[in-house]
Amino acid sequence: MAEKRNIIDIHTHILPGIDDGSKNWDMTIEMARISWQKGVRKIIATPHYLPWRPETNPNQIKTLCKDAEKKIQEALGIQMGIYSGQEIYYHLDMLDNLKKQKIQTMNDSNYLLIEFDTSISWRELKHAAQTTINAGYKPILAHVERYDCLREKGRVDELSATGAHLQINVRSLSGGIFDSDTNWSRKQVKAGKIAFLASDMHNLTSRRPYNSKGLEWFEKKMPEATVENLLCRNANKYFGI
Repeated sequence: MAEKRNIIDIHTHILPGIDDGSKNWDMTIEMARISWQKGVRKIIATPHYLPWRPETNPNQIKTLCKDAEKKIQEALGIQMGIYSGQEIYYHLDMLDNLKKQKIQTMNDSNYLLIEFDTSISWRELKHAAQTTINAGYKPILAHVERYDCLREKGRVDELSATGAHLQINVRSLSGGIFDSDTNWSRKQVKAGKIAFLASDMHNLTSRRPYNSKGLEWFEKKMPEATVENLLCRNANKYFGI
């Protein structure tokens, strides 16, 4: 069962007041409580980096992570690790901004959690991944179930062949048999194309912590090694947490 695992949630918006995620410390603490009940023991906070909005300094993110750990422990009596990261909207100045240390990588590793416009073309997406890799970084594509350009046969394999890693939001596994996004997402998971499952939690209502129905399907249908890799081991291996 998920609640008995040591899940590492690599894609969250748990830090308060920094983006469109948690609104305040009370919400942050409640998000942590629910996550803990579902088996999450470590969280990477990944507030948005959007080039058209005021920049969030990586040092600010790290400070808020430390504050979150302390407040969660005081309020809930649990020791949940909160690590720094960012969900980076891909833009032409991304690599330059990384050099200027304006963007936070995943726990100060060379891995980047990158999101794209949902209408991005296949050519643009592949070029962005390859350019990022050529610069010495390892891209993790956030919530890949959103990108229509990946639905054509062979493109997920081609993208993975570049060295990019793919992340799916666990709620995308929770739909019914007529849900095209769920069917596609489950197919990719079964085929071993996905490196990470994550909550992408933003709040306590529409975008809550880990979706129980999605987790139940995943644990029931997939081998134990796959479950452990996507929920725990890959994050530990790649980010050192």
